[in-house]
Amino acid sequence: MRAVSALLLGLFLLLLAAHAHATAQIAETLVDNGTEHVMFSTPLESYFDAEHPRPGEILRMGSTACWRGYHGRWAITDDTLWLVTLNRCHSKDQIPLSEIFPGQAGPVRADWFTGSLRIPQGRQTMYVHMGFASQYERWLYIEIEKGRVVRRTIVTPPPEEPGRPRRPSLLDLD
Repeated sequence: MRAVSALLLGLFLLLLAAHAHATAQIAETLVDNGTEHVMFSTPLESYFDAEHPRPGEILRMGSTACWRGYHGRWAITDDTLWLVTLNRCHSKDQIPLSEIFPGQAGPVRADWFTGSLRIPQGRQTMYVHMGFASQYERWLYIEIEKGRVVRRTIVTPPPEEPGRPRRPSLLDLD
């Protein structure tokens, strides 16, 4: 009986933990070519490592919709990615960039970042209440290498066809 109770308690705690992480997240903001976009990427997260520890007292979680503790505003200027400002989640309170990047008031060139920026475009086709999992008509991916734009790609999911798996088609903008 104890084993069954322990198993049920363990399953309950596992389900509770999974539910706690299942909140849609607040998107970052990106200004690109004068247009403001929501961005389902968090480039600042890749900055934090053993050499640049995450300042927990500065970036504390504001809510389950903002596990990272901040909302970043980014810009692409002359094919370079910049971190412009950081705000606390659900607040207009700014986090001074110098708290994370000593000696730099901002904007800060994101030369630490190599990866993809994922920008939803068009109408939302499916809402998913978890992370950045909602679906849209198409996606703009901006590939960044050490803070520099190297490629832009639009991904458009094909229309649903019964019995066929969904695979994105690529339209390269280069």
